[in-house]
Amino acid sequence: MTELLITSSSVTDPVTTSEMKTYLGYPSADTSQDALIAEMITAARLWLESKTGLSIVSKTYTAQFEKSDADSDGWYTLPVYPVTEFIVTGK
Repeated sequence: MTELLITSSSVTDPVTTSEMKTYLGYPSADTSQDALIAEMITAARLWLESKTGLSIVSKTYTAQFEKSDADSDGWYTLPVYPVTEFIVTGK
């Protein structure tokens, strides 16, 4: 069974709280809801990533495959995309 771990230490959401407030027409001087808006941005990104398999922001993953995870031709399906680089380690 494929095991996938996010190993990057920091993730920056693609939309800032300030950008979202501007889009919503929310007063920029009112910071009372900033934490909630930031949480909602993160929740929306995580939901989209979980439903599509896309990684919306740059992250570092570690994927561990068992031999039985390969298809009939010996290929493995990566659990996220897009992939810009991968490193093979182990046996």
